[in-house]
Amino acid sequence: MMTDNDTFDLQKVGDNLRKLRIAHHYTRADFAQILFDDSKPVAVLDAFEHGQVLIPLEQLVRVCNHFAIKLSDILVFREKYGHLSSHMI
Repeated sequence: MMTDNDTFDLQKVGDNLRKLRIAHHYTRADFAQILFDDSKPVAVLDAFEHGQVLIPLEQLVRVCNHFAIKLSDILVFREKYGHLSSHMI
């Protein structure tokens, strides 16, 4: 869990997610579902506590490798904001 003193560059993470969405021609709604919809049949990532992040493993790898986003940033993004609003992506 991050404290107020920890740094978290929300703008950078949001920008990188937007680039990924555009590169793969997703609509905002589709992309938000891919990242954050727990009802979809997706891989549970054991690396995170309590399996809190549920996104397709292939998608997570693309996000992290191509845009150098830390896995912890994805988790914090979700914990803080739940579902992405359209202006973020």
